Amino acid sequence: MILQHLPRFAISLLLAGFLIGCSSAPEVGYDEQVNFKPPKTFTWLDDSPLKYSQTDYKVDPSLEAYLMDATRSELESKGYRYVSMPEAPDFAVAFSFGAREKIQKSRYPSSYTMASASPGAYSFHGPGAVKTTKYMEGQIAIDFFAESTKSLAWQISDSGKLEEMSDDELRQAVKELMAELLSDFPPEG
Repeated sequence: MILQHLPRFAISLLLAGFLIGCSSAPEVGYDEQVNFKPPKTFTWLDDSPLKYSQTDYKVDPSLEAYLMDATRSELESKGYRYVSMPEAPDFAVAFSFGAREKIQKSRYPSSYTMASASPGAYSFHGPGAVKTTKYMEGQIAIDFFAESTKSLAWQISDSGKLEEMSDDELRQAVKELMAELLSDFPPEG
């Protein structure tokens, strides 16, 4: 799995982009009764498939287009075919995003020892220090709804720390995120 300090997925606020470095493995769930094997067709759940939950942040509209482009590219590379809504797709795809403030505490050692040019060493022993940092954590999910069952068939979600980035970095990070999140799609079974 990719470590927290490496780029994983990106969210763009109204004036700036934000990169998420994930701290844990994505969560995946799916309906074992649904046949996911290509050739299958897909479309978007609606004209605006990016939904927001529990966030006051204004997300740049380009994020939705980047998610749609990257997801479509990944699925088509796996043998799936995009269709418009008048046709009956096998799956409808949606995304959800949320963000919340988190607090991270870091504790520093209580003693330090420094070597000196003269024999011996200087030592300092103290109570240590705790540094508290506030940051924003974002979470994104991709949902596949099966036409055959009219219900959620597959979902993956991931979360991580939000950090600033440019629009070009956002586009590339979303492409990389979709490639990674969809790497095990379709599920074996």
